[in-house]
Amino acid sequence: EFPSLNDAMDEFFSKVEMQKESAKTEKDKASAWAKVERVKKDHVTRLKKLEDLGTSNEFKAELIMNNLDLANGARQAVLQALAQGMDWKQLGDLVERERDVGNAVAGAIANLDLPNNKITLNLPAPDDEDDDEDDDDRKAAAEADKGGGGEDDDDDIFSDDEEDKESKKRNKKKPSKKKYFLVSIDLGLSIQQNINSYYKNKKSALEKRARTEQSSAKAIKQAERKTRQKLKVVDMKKVIQKQRKIHWWEKFHWFISSENFLVLSGHNAQQNEQLVKRYLGKDDIYMHAEIHGASNVIIKNPTNRPVTPKTLVQAATMCMCYSTAWNSKVHINAYWVFAHQVSKQAPTGEYLPTGSFMVRGKRNFVLHAPMQ
Repeated sequence: EFPSLNDAMDEFFSKVEMQKESAKTEKDKASAWAKVERVKKDHVTRLKKLEDLGTSNEFKAELIMNNLDLANGARQAVLQALAQGMDWKQLGDLVERERDVGNAVAGAIANLDLPNNKITLNLPAPDDEDDDEDDDDRKAAAEADKGGGGEDDDDDIFSDDEEDKESKKRNKKKPSKKKYFLVSIDLGLSIQQNINSYYKNKKSALEKRARTEQSSAKAIKQAERKTRQKLKVVDMKKVIQKQRKIHWWEKFHWFISSENFLVLSGHNAQQNEQLVKRYLGKDDIYMHAEIHGASNVIIKNPTNRPVTPKTLVQAATMCMCYSTAWNSKVHINAYWVFAHQVSKQAPTGEYLPTGSFMVRGKRNFVLHAPMQ
């Protein structure tokens, strides 16, 4: 139960705002940690790619080693054809024809990348359950292809003697259960040099992976540290404070005296004018200093109780400090009068500027008030 509808509404909307702020805080936390997770995932992906690259290069090197004769035969056949002056299109057609009749060496050539001086071979992966007879046939076919005939006959590049024909027939009849993989061969390098190149690429990829792993660990720690610092700010709860009511006297210089009297002074001539004309009550005390440009000071006394000397001294200090005596470092005395002694009516022939008033009657001086 609340004292008023305003209090109830204030409590309700305060809770609504707190809930919104809490939801925003949780969202900010989730977003910050999501960024860290993305950084981790990105680094894991990079490490996996480098590891796969190293593994792939090692596999290709071993693939060539396990099919050394076949790889040598394919390389030598292509180089021999090029040496004989055969153009690229004729060589491609020849490979197609030999592949169609089951030539093992031609069948191993998957693509001719002659502009880059490379060929792509389709080589079988090692299998623990390989059939010995099938391996012998493959090797025999490769040896036969390397044997060759006359240099001027295109068909001699991929040999086609009777023994090779029988091998081709066996290869065509027996479906292979092996898995084949593509591997690129640089014609400018020997087969052993190609193998060494793949092993070198593997070593380079693994070294780069090691360096990346070290830098990744540092980057992740740094991202986590920045996120924790950011969350410290997010975790600071924003307390919704009720807006304090601004009292009318706060637009002036003011203070509460030791005896709980409200003491006011104007910031400028306009406020001095307003202070006396609008806010000087019949039981209030008016105070001024014996110097030009001093501020008007009033002591509010709505209950008409006696104003004590202590309050008068404190008000006199305020009056002198907000006068030109402060900057001039001159000690002066302040005086006080009752409200009915203050008037805006100037003597005949005189004019009172804004913020100035006439004081009639006895003036009560406050002596030795400190200027501090």
